[in-house]
Amino acid sequence: MAQVSVIGAGGALLARDGHSVDVFEKNTEVGGRIGRIVRDGFRFDTGPSWYLMPAVYGHFFSLIVTSAAVELALVPLDPAYTVFTDPEASTAPSVTAEAAPVSVPRGRDRVVAAFEGRESGAGRRLQAHLRSAAHAKAMAERL
Repeated sequence: MAQVSVIGAGGALLARDGHSVDVFEKNTEVGGRIGRIVRDGFRFDTGPSWYLMPAVYGHFFSLIVTSAAVELALVPLDPAYTVFTDPEASTAPSVTAEAAPVSVPRGRDRVVAAFEGRESGAGRRLQAHLRSAAHAKAMAERL
């Protein structure tokens, strides 16, 4: 088998196939967007924010002879996501000192309602965007 060098972590399939793999990663830990910041006793996950396209993860894990169910301890969250604004760091005119966190609830209908509650017509526009995204997702999964 070959000696392989990979810039950025990503040599799992090469190693599975018996190659000797050296990984060169710029960060102190591998994982790309998957990371954390620990500060003052708090831990902040830096992403990814959502578990998107489970079929893609399932396919990858099957290639290395395991499964997402074995490797990941997934916990459904509600709210699914919360954005905390820093009014002092924002240049957006709508962000004021009184800006409250924005939470995205779990469930498509609830998300659409939350968008509509923030801006009239936003729920309808979100639904159109999600239809377009579903089409792009279907194309990506075929490839």
